[in-house]
Amino acid sequence: MKRTLHYLTYTWWRVMRWLRAKHPKANWKWFTERSCGKDKISAAGVVPCRPDSMR
Repeated sequence: MKRTLHYLTYTWWRVMRWLRAKHPKANWKWFTERSCGKDKISAAGVVPCRPDSMR
């Protein structure tokens, strides 16, 4: 379990570094609005980027 979580964290930061290199003037707010907006991925009212939307 620990190795899996470490690998996921490593992968997350590698993707973020790639995005920051691709969009150097973008800030964190821009990234979250672009990937976690209201019209993005959701199922039964649960949005993955908003933990407060879960029961």
